[in-house]
Amino acid sequence: LESSVEASEGEYEEIPDILNRFKTLSDANLDLKRLVAEGEHEMDRIRGELTQLRHETQNALLVHNSEIHTHQKNLEGMREHEMD
Repeated sequence: LESSVEASEGEYEEIPDILNRFKTLSDANLDLKRLVAEGEHEMDRIRGELTQLRHETQNALLVHNSEIHTHQKNLEGMREHEMD
């Protein structure tokens, strides 16, 4: 560690300064890892919600398209009946 103090070109004056810096960086690294894990968990939750919403929307679209088709058939039947 003494050689690290010497190589730091005045940034660190004593070994405890290097150890304190190491602890600060280690703590910051742990905090960042925790934030990443929380972000990934939140992203997974939102992806699940999006998938569910996509399925619900697709199902609703299919139902509406089916209703439109039924109404179109009814309309065609009425028009044919009118022409007779």
